Amino acid sequence: MAVTYALLIYRTAPPSEPIPELEERAALAGHRALQKEASARGELHLVARLDDAPTARTVRPRAGAHDVTDEPGTNLDS
Repeated sequence: MAVTYALLIYRTAPPSEPIPELEERAALAGHRALQKEASARGELHLVARLDDAPTARTVRPRAGAHDVTDEPGTNLDS
C-alpha cells in the first residue's frame, strides 16, 4: 500500500503579529528547498498555502479515500 503524506507548516505567532522580513525570507527559502528536493524525487504532488484558522475545514475519511492523521509514523492498517 502506498502512503501519501501531507506536510503542514504552521506559524507559532498569531497572524496579527508580523514576522520579521529576514526570518520570513529564511523560512520560505527552507520551504522552497524542501519542495525542490521532493519534486526532484517525484514525491511532490501539490503545494498550497493554508488559510487562516477561521476558514479551517474538518477532514473526515470516507470508504476508499485517504486517511488523514496528525501523528507521524501512524500505522493506518491497524
